Amino acid sequence: MTYIPCLMVMVKSNLLKHTAYKLMFYLGLFDMSSIFANSMASGIYSLNGDVACNGITFKYFLGCLGMYSWIIQSTSVIYLALTRLFELCEWRFFRSLFEKHRLYFWLLAAQVYGFIWLFYDRAALFTSLGYAWYFDPYYRIEEMNFIDRTQFKDVYFVIHNFVVGGLLPLIYFALSIVLWLKARHGGAKTSRLQYLITFQSFVISLTVMVGSMIYAYINLVEVAETFGLVASAAWLINSGCPSILYLTINQTIRQGVLQLLKCSKVESEKCSHSSKVNVAVTPPNAVQQSNMQNKLS
Repeated sequence: MTYIPCLMVMVKSNLLKHTAYKLMFYLGLFDMSSIFANSMASGIYSLNGDVACNGITFKYFLGCLGMYSWIIQSTSVIYLALTRLFELCEWRFFRSLFEKHRLYFWLLAAQVYGFIWLFYDRAALFTSLGYAWYFDPYYRIEEMNFIDRTQFKDVYFVIHNFVVGGLLPLIYFALSIVLWLKARHGGAKTSRLQYLITFQSFVISLTVMVGSMIYAYINLVEVAETFGLVASAAWLINSGCPSILYLTINQTIRQGVLQLLKCSKVESEKCSHSSKVNVAVTPPNAVQQSNMQNKLS
């Protein structure tokens, strides 16, 4: 729920004039959609002790939603990292690729890429035997050991996650070198806003990198339940961490959210006060009826 006011503040403020915040807003939409799978559904299925076959139709739908959201999340985070690198390197040509209307082309490409995964790849299913989402519907069910499990390995998912997990540290390593060179040679100073945006991007990318590597690993080899719990926690943190990050270190968003809460509180108090006044004041018709009864008596 903390994500909604953060996104509202981004829309109402001037933050969306920055390419990075446009990407963060776009990323936030799919963070919220993935929370249905990695938070609510995972928690309920874990408490019930469900395996993949329990309610498989709805579980498959949630798996598709989670996969679609994850693909777009991880792709958008790479965009975010590249925009920070291009902007701080002051490479005008590469920076212009993500500016203004060109950014929407990249977002459309991410959507197309997500739809390809949605319609042409299989969805993962949750099982409480591993406390995570797996492509193998018989994961850790000993009675089904006679089935060839290799047919359920999703090589494309593993490749995608390892590429994401490998690219992000390389991009931010290059970014750290750029910042170090700027500080050493006394070039154009990087503004506080740029540092803030870069730090937010780094933390978001870090959670995506960790989640992508762990989920690729647990779907590649059978691991202990602990790894499944860590993978689920990593995906959940990846989806929920940005909103906490905005509220803690981004002063503009924090003040905007507080202002929204104050306005909503004032409105609720006004409504409560007006309802009390309406109850306390006797309607004119009721007064007239009372006078007529007194005269007749």
